[in-house]
Amino acid sequence: MQRAIIPKTDAAKERTSQVFDLVPAAPRGFSLVELMVLVGLIAVLLAAGYPRLARLVAIYRLQGSAQALALTLQKVRLRAIAEGKCFQVTFDGTTMTYQLLSKATLPCGTTGFTNDGVAQKIDDASAITVSASASPVFDTRGGGSTTSVVTLQNRDGDSRLVAVNAAGHVNVQ
Repeated sequence: MQRAIIPKTDAAKERTSQVFDLVPAAPRGFSLVELMVLVGLIAVLLAAGYPRLARLVAIYRLQGSAQALALTLQKVRLRAIAEGKCFQVTFDGTTMTYQLLSKATLPCGTTGFTNDGVAQKIDDASAITVSASASPVFDTRGGGSTTSVVTLQNRDGDSRLVAVNAAGHVNVQ
């Protein structure tokens, strides 16, 4: 038994159209009140999180500066070995910079060094202070003629120590 397909009449199309007109259309987008509530919630969350975020930035900046300084000291040590020279790193607490000095004659000691390049800033934002117990000196075998501890401190009072021991090993504490 086959079914015959009967085309819809105009009356049937009109009844279908009326049924769909009874269903309310879904709202599109957000109202102004809903958007203002959302903006207010975001503002409250940002205001609550800002102090913690600012503190974290200061800590990470300090840690990054300490690690960068330790890497620089390690590179100076390797350069002393490679070039067969003595190198000294001096720190200036007023300008927050360090200066690399070199000396071609032995013994290394702590005098007779000349500038080897320009002074480098510890931190680009000048938010970190520096002080050193002594200027580290690396001899031609990479050893540290003097034991030195460099202290880096941020404005919040957090500090990191970069230590150079008599063997020339550098570490961050």
